[in-house]
Amino acid sequence: MNALTFSLNSRLVASASDGGKVRVWGVAMGLCRNVIEGHIASLAFSPDEQLIALISKGCSLKVWEVAVGLCHIVIGKNDNQINTVTFSPDGSLIALGASDGTVCLWEVTGCHVLGDHESHTSRVFGVTLSPDC
Repeated sequence: MNALTFSLNSRLVASASDGGKVRVWGVAMGLCRNVIEGHIASLAFSPDEQLIALISKGCSLKVWEVAVGLCHIVIGKNDNQINTVTFSPDGSLIALGASDGTVCLWEVTGCHVLGDHESHTSRVFGVTLSPDC
């Protein structure tokens, strides 16, 4: 297993395997709700459980609608590996951390970059956003 994450209220869990599949599970019944193809390094649920952000082993972020398995957003990072992803507490923003030391902030609905901060001198492996961002 490459990655595992629970939704904010712990009703869903997503697991990414070496076999190139992400499975979204309902915790209460233990049933698989959806399977998404992809070799994933990191993943995160939106706070409302409607979306899941998947970082591919490579250079892209894909944002999927959990209920139906449709990909809505694909973001590349100029050949730099994206290592980590998180949603803001209200679900309107996505933060990415990359191997080139940058942290990018994306607006989910408009799918455009709000900021690209290159203040780190080494890889970024963790990001989080405060409730008041």
